[in-house]
Amino acid sequence: MAIYKLGDISIIQNGSTPSTKNESLWKKEIPFLGPSDIEANRASRYVTKNKAKRPGTILISTTATIGNIGILEVESWFNQQITSIEANPNFVKDKFLFYYFLTQKNKIKKISDGGSVFSIIHVNTFRNWIIDLSSLEEQQKIIDIIEPIEKMKNKFMTLNKTVLELIKKIELSDEKIRIIDFFYEVREKPKNIKQISAKVLSENKGLILKAESPNTYKTNTFYCNEGTFIFCSIRTYLQKWGITPFDADVNGTLFQFEIKKNLTPLINYLKNESSWSTFNLLSKGTKMPVLSKKDFLNIEINKTKFEIKKIDLILKNINKIIIDMESLIEKSVSLLVK
Repeated sequence: MAIYKLGDISIIQNGSTPSTKNESLWKKEIPFLGPSDIEANRASRYVTKNKAKRPGTILISTTATIGNIGILEVESWFNQQITSIEANPNFVKDKFLFYYFLTQKNKIKKISDGGSVFSIIHVNTFRNWIIDLSSLEEQQKIIDIIEPIEKMKNKFMTLNKTVLELIKKIELSDEKIRIIDFFYEVREKPKNIKQISAKVLSENKGLILKAESPNTYKTNTFYCNEGTFIFCSIRTYLQKWGITPFDADVNGTLFQFEIKKNLTPLINYLKNESSWSTFNLLSKGTKMPVLSKKDFLNIEINKTKFEIKKIDLILKNINKIIIDMESLIEKSVSLLVK
């Protein structure tokens, strides 16, 4: 083992946002990331390749939403709310450093170097960060244990995407059905258990990858059984929906329904952009547009020419396996990386 100051064995810097007044800086060349993109592992915007960080660079959100941690898979740039750590490979392997910072997440969330509106972590905090490293050989052994679990999780993520794309391509019939016909409405008192809100819903993937702690939201929550269909009624342009993979208290901004009909036609509808244009048009309000439950349930859609049997159970179980894989990764990291 050897002790280093992180700034001595890595390049650490904050990101920046190109001027929105200069269109030439916003060509679709490389991903441009914000804090919410890091753990979601996707880019919502792209920029011209003037500045970029290599794959393997660690990203940590260091203001507003503090403590999101990710590792770049492709060359990218990011905004000023993110600090990047580009490791010197002579001292530390990228993936090991990523695993290390996963173990430091709670510590990072408690750091505050000031900030007038939001807490902030200064870049020098990471440059002065003391880290105790094992040899590169030992680091690789740890990576070799954890990485196969990550790859297995990613295979199920790909499977989920493949199933949804298959449903999207199913031919539609001329027969119509209203969204209300797919569901029974549920509304039970909360049970003070783990919670689900829009924050943990993936963008149009139907996935819920983690839970929030009990009492995160102290009001306007309702108990939902595993297998409940939920749909985010606020800012529908974020395209958030899912089938609960565990029992949870669900935030009231999410519509909650017991499933009574095969969901193939509805998922086909949700996977096509025209549906979200409809939801957006029906939403009311300027700062935070809201879709009413009545308007949502009364939307008429086309049936599909065939349905995939028990599609809700298939998607729910894929989601459960992904969560189990993620939990195994977290436990392995906490045991092996010190």
